[in-house]
Amino acid sequence: MHIRPATPSDFPSAASISVLCFWNDELYDYTNPWREQHPDHFRSLFLRRHKIRFVTPGYVFHVAVTDEGDQNHKGEGKVVAFAVWERTGTSKVAMVWRKDTFWKLLERTLLTAQEYYLSLLRADKSLHYARLAHFLAEAKSDFASIPEMWKMQNLAVHPNFQRRGIASMLLNWGKQQAGKEGVPIGLEASELARPLYLKNGFRKFGNMHIEDFPIEDVPIFLWEPRGLEGMWGMKGDVGE
Repeated sequence: MHIRPATPSDFPSAASISVLCFWNDELYDYTNPWREQHPDHFRSLFLRRHKIRFVTPGYVFHVAVTDEGDQNHKGEGKVVAFAVWERTGTSKVAMVWRKDTFWKLLERTLLTAQEYYLSLLRADKSLHYARLAHFLAEAKSDFASIPEMWKMQNLAVHPNFQRRGIASMLLNWGKQQAGKEGVPIGLEASELARPLYLKNGFRKFGNMHIEDFPIEDVPIFLWEPRGLEGMWGMKGDVGE
């Protein structure tokens, strides 16, 4: 098994893995309550999201691919997991990751226009548009006190390949990069994923409160480089 940067040809596999992994996730119970009636729309949501993030400055997309000798490996390597990272901040280091290009801007503009058009038509029948907008608005404030960081936006491993250390392999890239840069990693943790993040050295940083969410709160987690533990405090207590 090896990790490599994603290419556009990986997006269909990543979208299918997303459906399998997030079908019973409480967040998608909230944002996509009609996914059972419209499973194709649910998959298309992930496909469009992967495409947009791939051409958005600051995002880094990795996939885990099988090698010869791996269980269930047949022929060419198979994409069995992926991770999507975002580097936030305005430091020189952050701006290297957030560098834009004309072609990225052009493709992003076209994809964003398509997404806006689909939103106007309410074309995704699996999606509750108002709930998604509310979640995104709340998520923006999760780490407002930490301007420089890596954020884990998505991590998913195909169910047939789980419990083999693949998720930890994907997380290790971010931990090594964040350690080099002296910045933390933040994420919103679903109920099923919390043991994975605790195992990998994350700590609870606070809670995201979402109105009418199926569970009381969504915990947000933080990983800090060695020697910098506690530097960023807890959510809401920075500067107090």
